[in-house]
Amino acid sequence: MGKEYIVMSELPRRLRCPYCGSTHIAIHGARKVEFVIEENDGEKINESQTGIEWEVVYGVACLECGGYGDPDEIHRWEIPSSTEK
Repeated sequence: MGKEYIVMSELPRRLRCPYCGSTHIAIHGARKVEFVIEENDGEKINESQTGIEWEVVYGVACLECGGYGDPDEIHRWEIPSSTEK
């Protein structure tokens, strides 16, 4: 069985669909944020995000042809640094 997710830092910097060559990509994932909520007498006054504890990627999808890549396949979507523009 393959990986369910990879951490965001493992995601290649630039992605290209291996099926059609498009760089118009959606990254599907989740993030756990840290926050502070200020309340007064039970009413929320202010809320702010103070950090991100973790970010994970469940997969990538091409927004042109609909191709999809699981975490195990994301290496196929990487644009080699020698061909970056």
